[in-house]
Amino acid sequence: RPCIRFLSTPSFSIQAQLALGASSALATLVDVLRRGGGDPATARPVLECLAVALAQAPGPLPGGAPPPGAINAELFSRMDGSLALVLALLAPDRGLAADFGARYYAARLLTAVAVANPGRATAALLATPAGVGRVMDLVADPHDAVRNEALVLALALARASPHVQQV
Repeated sequence: RPCIRFLSTPSFSIQAQLALGASSALATLVDVLRRGGGDPATARPVLECLAVALAQAPGPLPGGAPPPGAINAELFSRMDGSLALVLALLAPDRGLAADFGARYYAARLLTAVAVANPGRATAALLATPAGVGRVMDLVADPHDAVRNEALVLALALARASPHVQQV
C-alpha cells in the first residue's frame, strides 16, 4: 500500500523517495518479490516501485546532499540476494519472461543500482548463474524501451568490470 501511494503521488518528491528508503518498505518489497515474483501481476508493480525509489533525481540537490535514489540503490544492493533475485526473475522459465512491464522495470532497477554502485552490481551479476546472459537477453528484447534501458545497464556494468567488457 505505501508503494501504491508513493507511485500515485501527483508531484513525485525527493521527500517521498527518502521516506520509502528510510522505512522498511524496501525490505518488504524485496520479500514480496521473493514470495510472488513469478507472477507478473505481483512483480510488475513491485519492480516499478523499486525502480522509481532507486531512480536518480536530475541535477544536483541543495546543499550537496546525496541523491535519495543513490541512497536507496545502496540500501537495496546491500540486501542479501536482492540483485540475484531480480536477475533470477528474468529467467526464461519464469512468468516474467514475456511481460514487457516487468522486464522494463527490472532493467531500470538494475540500471539504477549499476549507476549508484557499479562494483556491487557487477559482483552480483557475475555471481548469478546466467546473470550476464539475462542482461544480454534484455539487450535483445523486441521492445525499444527495454532494449535501451538494457544498453545503459550494460554500459554501466562494462565501465566497472573488465570481465563484463570481454563479454
